[in-house]
Amino acid sequence: MIFTFTQQSLPLALKKVFAALWLLLVCFNGFGQARYTWQPNNGSSSWADGSNWNPARTTPAANDVLVFDGAQTPTTSVTLDFATAQTVGQLSFTNGAQVTLNNDGPRTLDIGAVLPAIGFQVGAGAKVQIVGTLSSAALKVQLAPNVKASIAGRIELSGLGTSGSGHQLLSSTPGAIEFLSGSYLLGGSKFIGFPFGELSAGAGSAIFRSGATFEQLSGGTAFGGKTWSMASFDPGSTFVFSATSGTLGVSNRAFGHVLITANRTSPVATFAAGTLRIVNDLTITAGTHPFNVQNIELLGNIVLNGGNMTLPAVDTNNANAPQASTLNIIGSAAQRIAGTGTITMGSLVSVTLNNAAGLTLQRPLQINANLALTQGLLTTTAANSLTLGPQATTSGGSATSFVNGPLSWVLATANTATDLSFPIGSGAAYRPLVLRAEQTDATATTYTAQQFNQAPAVRAMPTAAGSLQRVSAVRYVNVTNSGAANFKQGTITLNYDADDKVDAPAKLRIAKSDNAGNWLDLGGTGSGAPIGSIASAVAFTSFSDFVLASTEATAGPGNNPLPVSLTSFTARREAAGVRLRWATATERNNSHFEIQHSLDGQAFTVLKKLSGQGHSTSVQEYAWLHEAMHNNSLLYYRLRQVNIDNTSTYSPVVAVQAGPVAAGVFPNPAYDQLNFYAMAGDTYRVLNVLGRPVLTGTAVASLNTLSLNSLSPGIYHLEVVGAQGRVQYRVIKNGVGR
Repeated sequence: MIFTFTQQSLPLALKKVFAALWLLLVCFNGFGQARYTWQPNNGSSSWADGSNWNPARTTPAANDVLVFDGAQTPTTSVTLDFATAQTVGQLSFTNGAQVTLNNDGPRTLDIGAVLPAIGFQVGAGAKVQIVGTLSSAALKVQLAPNVKASIAGRIELSGLGTSGSGHQLLSSTPGAIEFLSGSYLLGGSKFIGFPFGELSAGAGSAIFRSGATFEQLSGGTAFGGKTWSMASFDPGSTFVFSATSGTLGVSNRAFGHVLITANRTSPVATFAAGTLRIVNDLTITAGTHPFNVQNIELLGNIVLNGGNMTLPAVDTNNANAPQASTLNIIGSAAQRIAGTGTITMGSLVSVTLNNAAGLTLQRPLQINANLALTQGLLTTTAANSLTLGPQATTSGGSATSFVNGPLSWVLATANTATDLSFPIGSGAAYRPLVLRAEQTDATATTYTAQQFNQAPAVRAMPTAAGSLQRVSAVRYVNVTNSGAANFKQGTITLNYDADDKVDAPAKLRIAKSDNAGNWLDLGGTGSGAPIGSIASAVAFTSFSDFVLASTEATAGPGNNPLPVSLTSFTARREAAGVRLRWATATERNNSHFEIQHSLDGQAFTVLKKLSGQGHSTSVQEYAWLHEAMHNNSLLYYRLRQVNIDNTSTYSPVVAVQAGPVAAGVFPNPAYDQLNFYAMAGDTYRVLNVLGRPVLTGTAVASLNTLSLNSLSPGIYHLEVVGAQGRVQYRVIKNGVGR
C-alpha cells in the first residue's frame, strides 16, 4: 500500500513538523559543519597540515569541528602553526586524550560554534597541556558570545621562554566556562597573567563547580587582578596555592576549599579592606603564611598539617602598620582548628564565634584582641587550650555561647587588682566567673579556669561555729596559675542558676580547697535566688577548687539545698562482679540515680536506674552489684543523679581493676600494709574520718603497697586520682598484726 501526501492533504501540525525538519537540514547543509579527528601522518605534528586530520582538512572553515580522540590517538604533541588567528566551530578532547599544544608565538583560536552550543570541551580523563615554547608565546582561546566551555578533565598552562606565557580562556558570557567535578586547571611553570583575563566584560565568565580544582603554581589568580572577579568557586571546589612568589588575592573573594602547599614565608595577600570568605576548609601543609586581610569569614575548618598561619593584618603599603582584623567563625556545621602547625594572631586580631554547632580547638590558640561569643560553644581541653593575651578582651557569652573547657588569661601587670572575665561553662551549663588577681610584679603569669559539672572531692569542713556545713554537689570550678611565682592575692566571683538550687542567698558562701584536704570559708553573700552571683569576701593567695557552699547543715528549703550531697562513691571487685556503693549526706528533689559503665573511661552506657529518697536530711546509703565480666584491665563507673525537674549532675568517675584481684584494695581489713592497683603517675591519699590526709604519694604502674604502721586502728578512705577520674575505697586498719 502506497500513501501519497500533498500539501493540501497534510494536517497543519504535520506541516509545521516537516517545515522544522526542512529548516534543520538546511542549517546543517548551509553551515556545512565538518568533523575532523586528529590522526598525525608520518610523524608530523603540524596543526596546519591537513593530512594530520581525518578526513583531510585541506580547506579550514570557520565552523569546523575538531576532535582529539584518545581512542584514536591516545597521546600526541601538536605544533600550533596556523596564522595568528583561526576560527573553528568546536574543539573537543575526548576518551582520555593526552594532548600537548606547543605554541611559538601570540595566537588566538576563536571558537564560534552554532551547533552544538558547547564549543570547547575537555572530557573526563583527558589532559590538555598548552605550552609557550618561546617568550611571550601565548595562546588565547576566545569563545563567541553564548558559546560554552565544558571541562571535566585537566588543563595545564605553562611556558618555556624566559618571560613566560600568558595563555587565556576567554568569554564575555557569564558562566560560559564551566569546570565540572573532577576537573583541574593548573597555572604551571612560567605561566604569567590571569587565565581568564581581567577585563570587566569577562567578569564571572568561569565557574568552578564542587569537585573542581584550580592550582596557582605560577602566574596570577583565577579571579583576575581587578575588583571584579573573573571566576567564581562553588562550595566543594578547591583553590590550591602552591606559588613560591606572588599573592593569592583574597580581598572580597569567596572560595570553597583553600589548600596552601607553598613552602614560603611571604604574605599571601597585600593588605586591603575587604573580606575573604572560605566556605569549606583552609588547609596549610607547608610554609608560614601571613594573611593580610581585614576580615575572614570561615564556614569550614582550619587544618594546619605541617604549615603555619599568621594573622598580623599589617598594611604593607603603610610601613607595616598593624590593622584591626577579625576571624569570623560562621559555619552551620561543627567547626575545628586542628593540625600540628601554629596559628599566630596579631595584637589587633579578634575572633568571633557565631555558629550554633560550635568550634572545637584541636590545637592551642591565643587571642590577643577581642573574643566575641555570639552563638555556639568553643570547646577546649588542657592540651588544646584557649589563651587570652594580656591586652585581650571578651564580649558576649551566654547560655548558648561559652568556652566549654579550660580558658586561660595572661596577666602582665604589677600591684594592680585586675579583673579577668572567664565566660566558661560545661555541657549545657554556662557559669561565668570573674577572677580579680593582683601580682607583685609585671612578669606574665597565666591563670586558667575550668568548670566541672560534678561533685568535688570529699574534704573536711571548717570547725568554726557558723562556718561552712555543706558544699554543692552540682558543680565546681578549678583555677590554677602557671609561669612566674608572683601572685599576691585575689578574689573570685561565681555565678549560679536555677539548677544550683540556691534559695537562701544570705546563707550562701564560697568554699575553697586547700592542699591538706580541707574546705576553707571565703565568705560572701548571694545576690539573689535562684539566679545570681556571689563574690568571695576573703582574699586568697593560692589556687585550687572553688564551689558554692552553705552555712546550714540541713538541706531543707531556705537553707540552700545545693541538690544531692554525694559523700562517697566506690567500686569494689568481688567474686560475683563489681560492687558499687555510694552515700549521700542530704537529698533534695532527688528522683533517681543512673549507674553508668564504660570500658575506656570516655563512652558511658546506662546499666541500672535506682530510685532516690526524694527529700532527706540524713545519711542515705546505696549499693548495687554489676555481675557482668569483661577482659579490660580497668572498668569505669559513674553516677548520674537526676532531680525531679529532670536536671542532673554526674559523680566523679571511679575505676576498678578487672583482673583476678578479689577487691580494689587488699587485704581489707588491713594490718601493717595495704595493696592497691593504679596507673603510673596517679596520686593517692589516705584520709581519716575527718577527711584529712594522713598518707600521700604518687603511684607506680599496676600494684602499689602502702605501709600502715604509722596509722592508728580505725576507718580510713584511700583516694586515687588519675587521668580517668577519682577512685575512693573504704579501708579498715586493724590494730593487731597477722
